[in-house]
Amino acid sequence: MTERVAIFQIARKRITIAVLLLLLPFIVIGASRVKNDTTDMQQWLPEGQAERDRYEKFVETFGPDDTLIVSWPGCTLEDSRLSELHDAYERYTPAAEGDEFPGYFRQVSSGATVLESMQAKPFEMEERAARARLALSLSCRHWFLCW
Repeated sequence: MTERVAIFQIARKRITIAVLLLLLPFIVIGASRVKNDTTDMQQWLPEGQAERDRYEKFVETFGPDDTLIVSWPGCTLEDSRLSELHDAYERYTPAAEGDEFPGYFRQVSSGATVLESMQAKPFEMEERAARARLALSLSCRHWFLCW
């Protein structure tokens, strides 16, 4: 009886291995056809679903939800390299409203440009208050921020 169980277990292992080997080409082909850019919400939420409609409404109201924060040791709002970095990245944004997004970024902001916009209309905040608000929004204890 034990011999029959052992033979059955060996046969089951061989069948399992054979099935996996037969399925392997299909798995590899299927995996190679998957798009690499899976971070795009619209790629995995079909049109017409309530979740996608809510997401599109969110983006329409608040803008895209992608954010990249870049800094380095010793970076301050007055650092000239910050404006150089901002200008370099800004080249990869759309040229005009309504253009198909040609580059990598929809919008580029830096701590300095956000500070300027907080001091301009309609907010017209004093510099000290704007710096404090900027520091709080990035959950940072320092007043010299770059992003």
